[in-house]
Amino acid sequence: MRKIPSTYASGREFSAHELMTCGERIINVEKAFNTLQAGFTRKDDYPPDRFFNEPVSSGPLQGEVLHREAWNAMLDQYYTLHGWDKVSGLPTKEAFEQVDLPDVYENLLCDPQTRQLLSFTGQ
Repeated sequence: MRKIPSTYASGREFSAHELMTCGERIINVEKAFNTLQAGFTRKDDYPPDRFFNEPVSSGPLQGEVLHREAWNAMLDQYYTLHGWDKVSGLPTKEAFEQVDLPDVYENLLCDPQTRQLLSFTGQ
């Protein structure tokens, strides 16, 4: 496997796969934190309403608008690709296990006293 010259920033070399895994870890932790601590929901993964209501005024996409049905379908696919729950947006246990962070899942989503999964509906 070819190594990426990443030693300039980190002092060690990473393969492309290692860098992708690192990025996936960051995205999963960030998404879980934003969902649990900042109250983000699926609606926060939508662009502003004007993108659905106001046509593009110039350029090759002049007159176009985004379509909510298409955006919703795309968001379902995006969540599935990342291993996130389609309703709440929370990364699943499997998503954290896939990037070798099962302990992070437990620490973020379990009550520290009882070790029971916290209830979260994403509403």
